[in-house]
Amino acid sequence: MKPSIRLFAPAFLFACLAAMAESADTADVNRLGYAETTFQERQIDQFEQYVSLLKDNYDVSITKPESFSVIDLRGRDDIGKNNINSNWHGVGHDMRHIIARTAIEADNEEAAFIYPRHSYFKAMLPPLRAAKDFEFELRNSRDNMEFDVTPLLTIIAEDDMSQYANADTAVIYEFDFQNKFLGRYQHCIGIYLQKAAHPALLLKIALNDKGYEKKDDYIRLMLDNIRYGDSPNKLLVYNENAIKGTPSEFNFPTHNHKCSGILPNINEETLAELNRRKTWLEAHGMEDVPKVSDEVLERLNNYYAGRKQREAETDSIVTADIPENQKVYPGHVLERRPEFPGEHPYTAQNKWIKKNLKYPSDAKKKGIQGSVIANFTVMPDGSIEDIDIERANPDLPSFKKEVVRLIKSMPKWIPGKYDGKDVCARSYAFIDFTLPPEDRAKIAAKVKASDPEVEYDARKITVNSEFPGGQEALDKWVEDNIVYTDEIIEFFKDNKDKIRNSPVVSVQCNIDRDGSIINPKLFINQGPLSVEALRLLEKMPKWIPAFINENPVRSYQNINIKFKLPEGK
Repeated sequence: MKPSIRLFAPAFLFACLAAMAESADTADVNRLGYAETTFQERQIDQFEQYVSLLKDNYDVSITKPESFSVIDLRGRDDIGKNNINSNWHGVGHDMRHIIARTAIEADNEEAAFIYPRHSYFKAMLPPLRAAKDFEFELRNSRDNMEFDVTPLLTIIAEDDMSQYANADTAVIYEFDFQNKFLGRYQHCIGIYLQKAAHPALLLKIALNDKGYEKKDDYIRLMLDNIRYGDSPNKLLVYNENAIKGTPSEFNFPTHNHKCSGILPNINEETLAELNRRKTWLEAHGMEDVPKVSDEVLERLNNYYAGRKQREAETDSIVTADIPENQKVYPGHVLERRPEFPGEHPYTAQNKWIKKNLKYPSDAKKKGIQGSVIANFTVMPDGSIEDIDIERANPDLPSFKKEVVRLIKSMPKWIPGKYDGKDVCARSYAFIDFTLPPEDRAKIAAKVKASDPEVEYDARKITVNSEFPGGQEALDKWVEDNIVYTDEIIEFFKDNKDKIRNSPVVSVQCNIDRDGSIINPKLFINQGPLSVEALRLLEKMPKWIPAFINENPVRSYQNINIKFKLPEGK
């Protein structure tokens, strides 16, 4: 093996370092890989693009006050993880961070204006979604998700809203950041603006103690430099009507985003309003909207019809003149679905399966791996009947036979409940047949270059590639083998204001069929850190490759090398 390593190492390093050098040909690049001459200019361009996008697409004008300058937010670790609550899990975006697309700061460093991100599809957050955001911020500032935020909100909805950016409604509230924004701003004024058929804006003013004394002046300055126009955005008309009266969300189609997401829990009144709105828009000459509305309304109408059908089917089960233990209730009507016994049912079920699964000898001998999904009925007394194999990949009789045996031997389940009574209901089990890591490593060690290669397909992967011993073993190996050269120590000193305390070098590569690391590519050139990361990958022991059934396959892998200077360096 040693000769192949000697041949591999120069090519491994040369390919990556050549790519770094090539990127430096056209600009003065610093040791972090950024072009110094355009660092600030790029952020200014982003602010201008942000303002232009709002104006051109949503008829919202934003002007930068003369006494303010654009802040470069990229790569900073002092923007702040704020409003963290470990009992809440965000949906759609990470609510633990300040939502900022761009920001400007007063030249006297008393205040900063923070502007929100656009969504991934260049549409602003719909009004009800944005309202949830500022309620969440206030509840987290009290570390109480049940806290009544109403007394903390100043809600403004007057006949003349020209002093409030020409919005329909303005909401102003205050809270303190848990971590100072930019390391110097503790106080925050939230400003929420909403106008029909326009994007809602969730703005913030970050203030230090001196700026907080003049908070009213800064609120007025921000509002005076924002203006809603009177041209409606046609897509947002639908967005507002779709979520009206319901907390559910719905992603409406745009030019490059098809109808998807969670359908609202609509009722007949809401659906009638959507259909009425379609007629209204057509009558008012919005010719490009009916194509979108037809797609949306077809799905909404079909969803509602399907729901009515399911309700009818449920009624037929409930009223059927048959013994109760022959009525199998659908899951969507149950007060409680069937559960495996245990404090955490899903975890307990997987633990029990792992302990009691008997790997079929014929499959183990041939190195075959796979998965099986089985459905079954949980009876009112918790026993299991009517086991059906829904899918087996591969379709191996011994896999299916073992799954049936395993499910029959399960302890009694907690049955489903309907109308306060234990009833029959369907449930399922997903069972993996995965060989131990040491067996997979033995199979990979026998791979020859001349062996037929199975094409990589992420949808068919049975088990992903892994470092021998898992993530903890990888971290320990890196810690034991990393070398902090004089160049790395100097790099930390020179860039202490630009890099995190523990910077990470991410390397994208392939794990070959025999576990070798090949085709490394760096995301960002971080000078001597990148060189050391590549050296570690060249020295790293072979991985256990990914498998599709019994076949090892070449797969994609991101390997993160974390740097943390030892004490005293």
